Amino acid sequence: MPRSEYDDRDERTLQAETYGQLEWLRFELKRKAGWTAVTFKELFGAWPDRWMKTLTPIEASSDIRKLVRKRDNAFKRERKKANGNA
Repeated sequence: MPRSEYDDRDERTLQAETYGQLEWLRFELKRKAGWTAVTFKELFGAWPDRWMKTLTPIEASSDIRKLVRKRDNAFKRERKKANGNA
């Protein structure tokens, strides 16, 4: 996930905050339980640590919302193209 040059949080803190925000969106968007972990892996290239499942969901930032919306739109476009409705 791209970071601002002024972002002084360490990597684990950033990952934990992102996981919490993804969990918030999972409930808001009514996604399946594994959605958070899969999305986290797409962002960071590794599965989330087990302890992250104990984190309390936190309201998603606009950046995370945009990222998820962009990802969903790309998935819809690819699916439409695969069905021959391009």
